Amino acid sequence: MNPEPQLKVHLLELELKQIIESILSKYKDDDFTYEQLNEYLEHLVETLKFFSKQGDYDRMQYDLSHAIAFLPLAFPI
Repeated sequence: MNPEPQLKVHLLELELKQIIESILSKYKDDDFTYEQLNEYLEHLVETLKFFSKQGDYDRMQYDLSHAIAFLPLAFPI
């Protein structure tokens, strides 16, 4: 198995983690933001689990890239 797709997914996960940490630090007292972010991430995690079981790293990369692009727009940091 080629580890490159898995490495790409891991790097995207790290980038997403940094974005989430930035959002949480900026909106630390906003319960609505926490709730909305939690809903979005729950859905993302379920999607990533599904495609991980199928070994579809291209789709995982797509979903993570979309989240990385979307979250700073939805929660400006």
